[in-house]
Amino acid sequence: MFYIESERPLSGARISLYSYTDNPRESKEVRLDVAATGPDGGFKIDCYGIAKVEFPLRIVLSHPDRNGIFLTNLRIDSGDERTGINLPVNTDFLPEKEIPERDVTMSYSLERNGSDNYVVGTVENKTSNHYRCIRAEFFLHPANTVPIDIRNLRPHDRRPYKLKLPYLANHYLKSMSKCK
Repeated sequence: MFYIESERPLSGARISLYSYTDNPRESKEVRLDVAATGPDGGFKIDCYGIAKVEFPLRIVLSHPDRNGIFLTNLRIDSGDERTGINLPVNTDFLPEKEIPERDVTMSYSLERNGSDNYVVGTVENKTSNHYRCIRAEFFLHPANTVPIDIRNLRPHDRRPYKLKLPYLANHYLKSMSKCK
């Protein structure tokens, strides 16, 4: 298993088996976490104990660092034995989870300059991880969200940011997640 964009192996993915249907969204869970991909992206599945009436099956991926599941189009029939299968995975199908507040923090306050209003503050990476892109979303009262992307945040990096607001409003940091 590998990422299409970088051709790097997808390690640490959890493999589950769902019923194979023409419409993938109608697939039902048969067995969860039957295998996990190794550092090379490889995995091995044993279908022992799965009743023949539950076949055909579909391989479904999840990952502890990502949200959602990825339904592959690979069909497994009863008695199939396959090796050397390459499954490309587009990272768009497994978006990364929100960044824990203990890893990256953002201070914020309101700054006014004439008729313009800004959220200003400091973003700090408290880990040894390098983040190519972090999207912070600020909620503006009564019901608006304004994003800002912080690019290339290096390990233990601390830097200021400034975001122009569309209007003066009460605001708070709603979420932080990885972006592209």
